Amino acid sequence: MIANALGSLAGTEGEQSNRLGGPVYEFSRTASGWATTPLDPPASRFPALAFEGASRDLTRTLWVLREPSESIGEGDLYIREADGGFVKIGPLVGGENGPLEVQTTGSSASLSPT
Repeated sequence: MIANALGSLAGTEGEQSNRLGGPVYEFSRTASGWATTPLDPPASRFPALAFEGASRDLTRTLWVLREPSESIGEGDLYIREADGGFVKIGPLVGGENGPLEVQTTGSSASLSPT
């Protein structure tokens, strides 16, 4: 299960600006009980983020992330791989007064480019 928490758990780094609330975690049942894995990227690398979704098997997640050098209206689309690494897959684009839009070619249920 993937969910937001109201506070920081399981080794999250700092406080980020997340439009959905608190940090995002994967909660999974193991033989010894529940395991909590933080999914947010490092706050030092991405001070603002938005979790957008996950693959059906929850191994990959989709994010809109903003680097410190980018303005508040900028950001890029990233995939968090199963190993925890973030891969940039496309920029966000928007008009002067229009909403930001994702500029991609599409994705599959596994969040792999189609």
